[in-house]
Amino acid sequence: MRVVPGRGLEVVLPRGVPMREALAFVRREERWVLAALAKLQQQADAAVPLRDGSALPYLGMSLTLVVSHGARSTIRRVGGELHVCVADGMAPDCALEAWYRADARRVMGERVDAHAATLDVAYGRITIKDTRSRWGSCSSKGNLNFSWRLLLAPYAVMDYVVAHEVAHLRELNHSPRFWTAVATLCPDYRTHRTWLGAHGAELAVWPGAG
Repeated sequence: MRVVPGRGLEVVLPRGVPMREALAFVRREERWVLAALAKLQQQADAAVPLRDGSALPYLGMSLTLVVSHGARSTIRRVGGELHVCVADGMAPDCALEAWYRADARRVMGERVDAHAATLDVAYGRITIKDTRSRWGSCSSKGNLNFSWRLLLAPYAVMDYVVAHEVAHLRELNHSPRFWTAVATLCPDYRTHRTWLGAHGAELAVWPGAG
């Protein structure tokens, strides 16, 4: 059972378990559910629109958003600034997400190539999504999925998630051999995993009040 930004309460049932048992479980954990939903609502209430001059988290750095308006939307990075030109009446949010997605494919693709070469493994395709609780995954066919929101985290944290999923290309489990492979790619993985556990909710609800 977990609370997911944008969806609310999510309960995952083992195969064959009837719905009445899930409902009974939720009722037993009512205090936790109400507290978690209240916290999620507080985070949603704190959300603020992105505007000219907003600070944008990017791999442990901060980019300054520069907004202009024109006939069509364009976006480009100039040093420490991200220049977004949006069509009149539109918010920059959609253009920003498109930029983060495209840059995530570039940055994470480079790290996948590097880690895969280290472990001498092959992968299928890379897909960038807007997942907010599962930051990465690896399928049995060797396809890798990542959340673009990892670019809101420090570079080392993003790289840990990439290393974690690439290690699954060798060991599709969480056995000691898997964690040995992760440590080969990312010796400080425990530190980065702890950071993600502590700050993952902030990535999930961004943009929000700082």
